[in-house]
Amino acid sequence: MSFTQAKQIPACPKPNVGIRSQDGGEEVQCTFVNKTPLQINIIWVDLEGAEKQMNSVAPDEQLSLPTSVGHQFRFYTHGESLFIQQFNVSESCRSAAVRILTCRDMFAENAMERWVRNREFQKLTHDQQAPCEPPGKSSKWSCILHVPKKECHSKRAGYGFADGSIETYEQDNSIDRVPRMAAKGPPFIKMNMTKYLQNKVIPWYMKAKKKFMVDEGGIPGYAEGPIDIVSLDQHRNVRELITSEMQHVVQWWTAQSLRHTATYGIRVYKREAVLKKHVDRQDTHLASAVLQIHQEVDEDGGWPLEVMTEDRECYQVYLQPGEMVLYEGAKFKHGRPMLFKGNEFANVFTHFAPISWNGPDEGEL
Repeated sequence: MSFTQAKQIPACPKPNVGIRSQDGGEEVQCTFVNKTPLQINIIWVDLEGAEKQMNSVAPDEQLSLPTSVGHQFRFYTHGESLFIQQFNVSESCRSAAVRILTCRDMFAENAMERWVRNREFQKLTHDQQAPCEPPGKSSKWSCILHVPKKECHSKRAGYGFADGSIETYEQDNSIDRVPRMAAKGPPFIKMNMTKYLQNKVIPWYMKAKKKFMVDEGGIPGYAEGPIDIVSLDQHRNVRELITSEMQHVVQWWTAQSLRHTATYGIRVYKREAVLKKHVDRQDTHLASAVLQIHQEVDEDGGWPLEVMTEDRECYQVYLQPGEMVLYEGAKFKHGRPMLFKGNEFANVFTHFAPISWNGPDEGEL
């Protein structure tokens, strides 16, 4: 649709102020059909008038939800929170679907640009259930491997510090006060880096490491083994292009505006390096990404990022150069507790936080 055609579409309305859902109505099943070109968040206005996100629905798809007559719903664009429609549940849900329709402000130039980018990021997302193949050659793996709880928390050969420890200790009560960032699903997602980052950062690193790689030293309490770095602090133009591009990606994943808090690396782990499972800073590192820049590993030397979920199940995320994993590092333990089997493993780390978040001891979102 052109911008000229978009001008013929009605303007987006303003949300009615002060509405709230009414209790006691008859239960019904409402089907919401997204007839817009953007992903839409379905928001329930509760009995107190507060908005609660229920789910999201992609363009030309539908979603059925149990609700009650007298309940109120609002529809917003995913990630940008543009209000586009309101719906008061009635018995009409029994006979007809609720059509979520396009309004003009959805076609503002910047909104269209964001829509194009969001579609790009969605296409970069991997099949999170893809098998880890071929067997015995983890150097070629690009997959997520489930590690059963019993195995994850027991002593494993080839894992951990010299003292056998594989994770750090954090107070559970502070972790519990850190908000979730991904709207639904696991606290991580595996995907390709954007073509822009692949074409800019990887070739730059392959040249820069010959001149600028130095010993980073250790990370006491968190990492053992040799670690080098090609410092982005000395190459701010590269750091800024990574930061700018990744802010778009992470905001797409979390469906909210974020502030950038840190981008560092390129950290280069060497043979027998190990990184304990830990949580990141809870004031600044809530939504993060690890970018896989380069690796030289043994045939069975794939070196996964291991992420622990709320039920203490573990998942090992294997990446290839040009891929990345987004994760919620301040709430979920993660690390590389397996001893690294290879010569070089190069990562960039970038971190973001909600604009109004200052940490679990500084109030809530």
